[in-house]
Amino acid sequence: MIRRFEMRNMLVFFAILLFVPGHRTVLAQSKTNYRAFSPSDAGRSVMLKSDSRTYKYFELDEGKVIGFEVTGPTRIKIRSRALLPEKISAAEYDITVWEDDRVRAGRKADTKPSKLTISGERGAVGVARDIIFNVPKGKHKYAISAQSDKVDRVYLRFHQARKQKPKQTYHNFRPYEYGKRVNLRSGKSNLSYYLADGGAGPALRVIGPTSIKIYCRANFDPTMKEKAKFTLGAMEKGEAVRKFSAVADKSSKSIYTDLPGIIPSKVHTFTLEVPDGEHVYEFRKINSTPDGLAVRFKILKSSLGKKK
Repeated sequence: MIRRFEMRNMLVFFAILLFVPGHRTVLAQSKTNYRAFSPSDAGRSVMLKSDSRTYKYFELDEGKVIGFEVTGPTRIKIRSRALLPEKISAAEYDITVWEDDRVRAGRKADTKPSKLTISGERGAVGVARDIIFNVPKGKHKYAISAQSDKVDRVYLRFHQARKQKPKQTYHNFRPYEYGKRVNLRSGKSNLSYYLADGGAGPALRVIGPTSIKIYCRANFDPTMKEKAKFTLGAMEKGEAVRKFSAVADKSSKSIYTDLPGIIPSKVHTFTLEVPDGEHVYEFRKINSTPDGLAVRFKILKSSLGKKK
């Protein structure tokens, strides 16, 4: 059951806590990526319109609260917009977030009419005022309330920070078997590539699950057109488990230092998702106009060192 609070009796207490050192209300906008959510103890919702877009908000009347539950650690952003009575061009209101009888976040907001509209209501919708706060680890039940001398209703939209996916990093992965390795110079970089033609190609031994990045270039001789179709096959036990196709363009910024007369294409990047278990992949050219392909590999760094 969400506890109801008498706001007018708490004003002094609230004002003191807002300036207590260590209070973690965040007034400025954050670069955090958020998703909207519906609070568990909300009442009536309304749609506020801005040009061709509409946004779902929840009504909060003075003397009432909206309850919501959050599991931390995370960050919450609550966007508030006051409903300004007719002939009122500006107003102030206090917005407060409670956990039990303790103030967890709050701010004093000044507002004026915005361009947003709402059907069925007389008055103007105020400009947005946000309150952002951090939620510690564990489950928490919060309640939010608003109070003003001029505003009787505030509209609220609730957001929670999206979980950041850990950044995936890849490490250079050398084939355990290959026919010929060539050097490619691209700008200031020198990169090792492995030739893949219709016969034997470079082979990888991989323990999955993991992910392999394949950097592929088609090889042109001077008589060939500027563009050519190619297909790279990832073979396992003689069968193509994946085929990667593209149209190659000759590169003007890269050269092979040990393949005179051969022009590499611009690089194409493919991803091979490796299922669970041990796999041996051989890479070959399939039904391609260019005489050959050159490939190099990177593997998901977190999978290095895996054993069967």
